[in-house]
Amino acid sequence: MIDAGEGNPYHLLFYMISNFLLTDITKPLIYYYKKTDSRLVEGILSILPKNFIRHTEKIPGINYKSMNGLLPNFIDIAIPRSYIFLRDLFKDYMSECKHTRIYIRRLRGARVPTNDEQIIEMLKRYDYKIVILENEEPKEQIRIVSEASSIISPHGAGLAWTVFCSPLASVIEICENTNIELKHYAHISYILGHRFFRFQNIVNGVVDMYELEKLFVTLYAIH
Repeated sequence: MIDAGEGNPYHLLFYMISNFLLTDITKPLIYYYKKTDSRLVEGILSILPKNFIRHTEKIPGINYKSMNGLLPNFIDIAIPRSYIFLRDLFKDYMSECKHTRIYIRRLRGARVPTNDEQIIEMLKRYDYKIVILENEEPKEQIRIVSEASSIISPHGAGLAWTVFCSPLASVIEICENTNIELKHYAHISYILGHRFFRFQNIVNGVVDMYELEKLFVTLYAIH
């Protein structure tokens, strides 16, 4: 398996693990990937099906074939088949929708809203749970997202986990870019059938709180 940016959940899921689409996963599957210090990488590889046999060192006599470049990839979308493949691969860690509401909080980076604390304060009034996915093991991240019916988050790789969303879920992405840019998560929603909205009322990193609250109250008919 290639390293295509292992520290980024989107890259790990769609540029790396999705390459197993090219193999017969119904049979014992030996693959090589070095031992890492990444909690994300080690966590996700540890919950692959039992017939996935990982070598952290190359064993003489085994011909390891590179999958680099064989699976088509695009700038901001993955191939639809990979979404179905990943859901099937990790289905044992998905839960039925429990109609929870979550806000995926980012701790760092340019995409963190300047008024993030205001967003959190407002969402708590509507029973949203604040989650920091990067602090959770991958199997917990899958469970948390699969149980949610409402997900709000700034644009970022944490939204890659929405590939495990319930069809009942709605996703609001806070992102200044236009709808024709950064289509990663809109495309996941379109293929898998859950609702997706992009909130763009943002000026200099400050989210318009009135418009944000009006949007999700209207969408979810919550009071």
